[in-house]
Amino acid sequence: MQNIAIIAALPEEADAIFENQGSIVDTAPLPIRLVKINDINIHIATCGIGKVHASIAATFMIGAYLPGLIIMTGTCGNIAALPDGAYWISGAQQHDYGTLRSSGMTRYRGGTWPMGEPKNVAFTPMDKPKSLNIADAVIGTGDMFVSCPDHAQILRDAGIELVDMEVAAMAQVAHAFNIPWAAVKAISDNANDDSPSAFRANLHRAAKAAAIEVEKVVIL
Repeated sequence: MQNIAIIAALPEEADAIFENQGSIVDTAPLPIRLVKINDINIHIATCGIGKVHASIAATFMIGAYLPGLIIMTGTCGNIAALPDGAYWISGAQQHDYGTLRSSGMTRYRGGTWPMGEPKNVAFTPMDKPKSLNIADAVIGTGDMFVSCPDHAQILRDAGIELVDMEVAAMAQVAHAFNIPWAAVKAISDNANDDSPSAFRANLHRAAKAAAIEVEKVVIL
């Protein structure tokens, strides 16, 4: 039987996946719901906010359930004026990892030595399923909720299109264990002064938009 692990930061994001299906099978160190579809065991975890929580969840689920694929779902901020909706994450980098100089921030691949010429800054997911009809986007992950247009511009200049607080950390763990990973994120806000209120207003809608696409990945 195939095992797939799905991680979401918030309960609203996790609950949107295979909504009202399955049962809670674990609560320590994090709540995990098991859904069985055909010959697939799908463990869905609510990890909490931030890179450390995402790393804890990914490491725990890999050790406990030996998944053949690990997926991150949920919401994100939009810094590149992309159309509203869900996106396949084609690359994930930690936008707060690197070397800070007077000239600005030089970003490096998470876990690498932050000196010299940066190489392969973003972690790369599995190939997008051909039947998944959503656009690609590069996400930047950091332990900050981006609500500043000026900082959003700096990240945009670095080639980042979406921002969140978990994906690249999960990707780093998956890479370390040589496990394929994927992520689908849906836009909840525009990473500006209105982001806190926009996020709260759009959380459920965006969580469901991402969940719909993740479910397609699982059952393809």
